[in-house]
Amino acid sequence: MDRITLTGRLTPAQSFELAARLDELTATLRPSVTVDLSNVDDLHPSIMSVLVRSRRQAHRQGGDVVLIPPVAP
Repeated sequence: MDRITLTGRLTPAQSFELAARLDELTATLRPSVTVDLSNVDDLHPSIMSVLVRSRRQAHRQGGDVVLIPPVAP
């Protein structure tokens, strides 16, 4: 299982890097990826779009992208 941990304030500029990493990880057969958002302070909608797209891609490959939600302050 692969794990990506994100922290702080996530901006649209970071969505490109995240998309590239998740595209790489979900291109395999039966990908299993966990994205830890527990220490994220602010999540831009472009990041959510990347996460949803990656989860769909993983499902098409027989796997999943599991999200650990942000913790409320």
